[in-house]
Amino acid sequence: MQSHALLLAVFGAIVLVTAWLPLFLRKLPLSLPMVCIGIGVLLV
Repeated sequence: MQSHALLLAVFGAIVLVTAWLPLFLRKLPLSLPMVCIGIGVLLV
């Protein structure tokens, strides 16, 4: 049951990041795909 809660928390965090990150990146020369690739590189 804990893995289900963890999965929901991770999914919720991903949804929030994809919704709010473009607002924070508006003034920077970065895009959402660039940030996602960077996060993927850091996780691997």
